[in-house]
Amino acid sequence: VTLSAGSTDHRVGGAMDVNGTLSVDDQLVISRTNDAAPHLLLEQTEGLGKTFSLISDDGGAFTIREETTTARLMIDTSGDTKVYGNLGVGMVPTYALDVQRDATAGQGSWAARIENLAVSANPAGLAVRVGHAASTSSILQLQAGGNTRFNIAGNGSAYFNGGNVAIGRTSADTLLHLESASGGDLLIQRTSSDSSNLSTAILGSIHFGSNTNGDPYLASIYAYQDGSTTSGRLEFHTEPTGSGTTKVSRLAIGSDGTQDHKANSIVNSSTVH
Repeated sequence: VTLSAGSTDHRVGGAMDVNGTLSVDDQLVISRTNDAAPHLLLEQTEGLGKTFSLISDDGGAFTIREETTTARLMIDTSGDTKVYGNLGVGMVPTYALDVQRDATAGQGSWAARIENLAVSANPAGLAVRVGHAASTSSILQLQAGGNTRFNIAGNGSAYFNGGNVAIGRTSADTLLHLESASGGDLLIQRTSSDSSNLSTAILGSIHFGSNTNGDPYLASIYAYQDGSTTSGRLEFHTEPTGSGTTKVSRLAIGSDGTQDHKANSIVNSSTVH
């Protein structure tokens, strides 16, 4: 059946079955004069024998249904869309939302982005980006005002650039603020002990430095094994003026409590200004 714009309008006063191709050059209008919702029925009689309906409900929502009763997708009058089931973008979904970008998309491409550009946001523009094509670049990134605040790379590296971090509380007074009912703890742990370097194997370290002169190791605290894999000692290192980046051990506290001042003078605190 072919209906062209130049011909007289055709009106079907009931159901119309099309077993083949229906070509409409202008508009195909489906309406109901009674309370029932108008709908377009698509039926596959071979194979699965599925029937799908495109229905305009009484409230104005557009719905795709299976067998006329089971809703699969709905678009309401405000433009909101609801999917009944999993949704896949570029793939057949396994989860509620699966997104897969074509392998030929190339480097510099993101698989998905969630963004809020509301001007009332402070700062304006909040974005979550997922799945960068480059394995050494971002696989998850949080942005605010065009600035990256949190980033995890495919090679395992990660950084946080959003301000202070609190653990155990909802606000932070310093770069890292720990709090718990039993006291805040910070654990630095070696993956395994080193039986071949019983006195030199480093268990962990904390460094203090300046980004201005490019030297992040002006002073350091090291923890070493102290002659066995079950004992440890602390050493305090500082960098003398004009030494470049060479640090010198100033104080060592052994596992038995012995203090080694490394031939450094002990100055009475009352004389230090």
